[in-house]
Amino acid sequence: MQIKGIDRTVIKWIAMISMLIDHIGYGLIPDTTPWLKALGIVCNVIGRSAFPLFLFLLADGFMRTRSKPKFFIRLLSLAIISEVPFDLVCYHTFMSIIRQNVFWTLLFFFAYMWVSDVCIQSAKAHGLEATNKWTILVHVVAGIMAVCAATIFRTDYNGVGVLAGIVMYHFLAFSGEHPILHDIPVYIMGYTIGLGILTFFFGNTLYAFPTILLIWNYRGRCEIKMPKWIGYAFYPAHLAVIALVLFLQGRLF
Repeated sequence: MQIKGIDRTVIKWIAMISMLIDHIGYGLIPDTTPWLKALGIVCNVIGRSAFPLFLFLLADGFMRTRSKPKFFIRLLSLAIISEVPFDLVCYHTFMSIIRQNVFWTLLFFFAYMWVSDVCIQSAKAHGLEATNKWTILVHVVAGIMAVCAATIFRTDYNGVGVLAGIVMYHFLAFSGEHPILHDIPVYIMGYTIGLGILTFFFGNTLYAFPTILLIWNYRGRCEIKMPKWIGYAFYPAHLAVIALVLFLQGRLF
């Protein structure tokens, strides 16, 4: 089955809607009856597609961005802004140390990609192979640090999410030089392995495997670009709306 030419905007919308459905199910649908419990499970199943798609989009966006510092600052700002609405929806309090929102996971993943890119560019500038032993060592150390940071900080999907993203990123970068391996697009291999890592630690990510069809047909360029403010503001904004509904229902605090 081939869905011809799916671009970044379409995948973004699919990921955002999937996330919205998941959070509505988690935050607003109580499991007080069998029907409501079943509906909550359906929302959770649909929502499993969001995170791996966002990982792939972030890896692809990193390779396309003109300003990595600005990208990093946007992620950091949104991680900070999103923390209160995230805690309100998940833990019904303004601040919780139990778990941090997913933008922190994406931030640590981005930091790894940035270190990786600087390392590779530095090696090339000095006439070294990108796969020399020192470059590989830096990658390993940076990867361990990013995974440990996400785990210690207790981010959503923790270090496992960062590790899955790292795999997707390197396969995506490698696909620039070797797009096809054994008749399979290289970036699809990376995305599938990333899904496998997530599924091994979070079993319900198994429901996200149909998204491989979307990534297989990803064409990168956008006919109509989504305004940046929509893509970035959607996460804290929809959590804030869910928190407001919970407050009006008397289910908050």
